[in-house]
Amino acid sequence: MKSPESNNHKKMLKLLNDPKVQAWRAVMSTFEGVIELLEKQLSEQGIHISRFLIMFHLYFEGSLSAVELARKLRVTRGNISTFIKRLEADDQIEICASSPSESRPKYCLTDSASADFEPIFTNHAELVKKLIPGLSKDLKAKLEKI
Repeated sequence: MKSPESNNHKKMLKLLNDPKVQAWRAVMSTFEGVIELLEKQLSEQGIHISRFLIMFHLYFEGSLSAVELARKLRVTRGNISTFIKRLEADDQIEICASSPSESRPKYCLTDSASADFEPIFTNHAELVKKLIPGLSKDLKAKLEKI
């Protein structure tokens, strides 16, 4: 490990103390803390966060392909394939009737999965509203541009 007195270490500390880097660290720390609480709440409702996120995207965005889901969840196509198989086996998702391709199908929530998701999301949204302070429109717009 570099000596705390080295020039590189001093440069790194200067970067670490930059207000924008500190803001990023605060956002990441908040994200980690909130995710931990949300995972706990979801677990108490009998759902893992990865399942919740897939259901969230399919519920609010409609049909999505495995590749689209993998991108949104930032996982590999192999990982999403495993999730999809589990969700299909649990009758939570199905290939959409309007799927444009048999080789690259789009997936939809089943009616029962939509009904299951709604109270889970309601509880989730209530916890989020308690945890997260409101943001000004200006700050929200700036964060969304990043």
